[in-house]
Amino acid sequence: MLPISGARRRPLESLNRVHLNARSYKRKYRKKGLRVFIDGFSREDIAIRDNHTCYMCGAHLESFEIDHVIPISRVGFHTLDNVSVSCQRCNSNKKARMPWELDSTLQNIIFNRLVELKHQPRVASLVIAGPMFSKKSTRLLEMATLYNWLGYKVACFKPSIDDRYALNSITTHDGLSIVAMPVTNTQEILDNTESTDVIFIDEVQFFDKDIIKVVNELRSAGKFVVSAGLNSDFMGSPFEITGGLAMLSDKIIVAKSQCARCKESAMWTQMVVGGMEVVSGQRVHVGGPETYEPRCSDCFVRS
Repeated sequence: MLPISGARRRPLESLNRVHLNARSYKRKYRKKGLRVFIDGFSREDIAIRDNHTCYMCGAHLESFEIDHVIPISRVGFHTLDNVSVSCQRCNSNKKARMPWELDSTLQNIIFNRLVELKHQPRVASLVIAGPMFSKKSTRLLEMATLYNWLGYKVACFKPSIDDRYALNSITTHDGLSIVAMPVTNTQEILDNTESTDVIFIDEVQFFDKDIIKVVNELRSAGKFVVSAGLNSDFMGSPFEITGGLAMLSDKIIVAKSQCARCKESAMWTQMVVGGMEVVSGQRVHVGGPETYEPRCSDCFVRS
């Protein structure tokens, strides 16, 4: 199992260079007409680290591309432990696919590469926030699958009130699912994560305010915590729990959907019953596409 380092970041030892700060690197590369690529290092630094060799096919390259091993468009990050030199052919064939979506040979190559790069959670806590149908649970599910695939001890939790698709799993609107423990109070999360490395909590807006204390305790214990929740209710009021966790998190992913009316970017959740917008009522109402739809600011109807 790979080590967890919590919120601590460290330079990649295999670069075999003095790890200067990003500002000094920027000054250095501007003089040479080069661009800082990541964490104060240029594309050329990454190529030197990787011996100008494609990590997938092993070809020695003069002209190279930089590939995000775990795609940025999925759940990957722009960090040194997630970038490698690749040839154009391998990069094009891999596309934006997760390791388990590839053939077994390439899966093994990617797994070994991530271990070599000491790929690990780069923050202690992460919040995924957005309206309904913005693939928040899909991101959480893919991240949980990734760390489980890498050998971490993973635990997933959801509020027991969310029984739309299945009680004992986190299930997306697209039908993807992962086993999760339904809980009625936040103490149950602490009681079931003592030997766990990475914790995933879905629909955090349905928990009480003690969830913020629980997440901070897990962070202090060296755990990596990922929470996903709605940014606001159908009346346009922000969910305090999601906002509170976001304020204290190390990284926030703002998820967006597509407006059901005009197809523009959507950040609001509209309740619609019988073709009419509902703008007041009980705040917590568990539902799916039969009750809610994403809306942009222009199409969202307030009270």
